[in-house]
Amino acid sequence: MKEIINKFYRLRYDEKENRVYFDCMGNWTSREVTPDFVKDWETIIENCKTGWTIIGDLRKVEYLSDDAQAWHAEAQKKCMENGVRKVAQVAPMETAATCIAFSRQSGMKKVLWAFTKPEDAIEWLDDKISFD
Repeated sequence: MKEIINKFYRLRYDEKENRVYFDCMGNWTSREVTPDFVKDWETIIENCKTGWTIIGDLRKVEYLSDDAQAWHAEAQKKCMENGVRKVAQVAPMETAATCIAFSRQSGMKKVLWAFTKPEDAIEWLDDKISFD
């Protein structure tokens, strides 16, 4: 299992599930607070196999500046280029709607869905529920 941790995020790849767990937290005032963010995603993605998925937990994010959102979009682009199958984001209700709008801007419209409960996100990632 590959894992990268700092005070703003935790990235963990579970080989058995072929899933990346992304916990995001804190106050992202700019991309300078997380200079290795995209590089860390690239490191994790190297381990993923065809059909990999992501569950992102955004419930502890205090603030994402426009600059930090662009940083996230860059990481999401890397994920798309490397064949991510599905992305489930867990967030408070008011943030979930923003996640869906962001997915349209970042090119993840067909693969990303937002949830308020982790168990619903996991069921969707595991193909136990569908929104098609």
